[in-house]
Amino acid sequence: DVVPKGISEAFGLEFVMKHLGLDIEDVYAIGDADNDIPLMTFNKNGACMMQSEENVKKMQHIYIAL
Repeated sequence: DVVPKGISEAFGLEFVMKHLGLDIEDVYAIGDADNDIPLMTFNKNGACMMQSEENVKKMQHIYIAL
């Protein structure tokens, strides 16, 4: 991913949450690679897919099979 400095998926998620009036506890962040770690650690509801990189799997408690 290439984004401007200071902008991330977590920043985007926070922006959308504020716009929709959602609480952090109501949102799940799902990813599969190193670049998704800031997004998945942004809240307590991070999840990863079964085929995720091993270092990402170690950080999550919820796994999603597709």
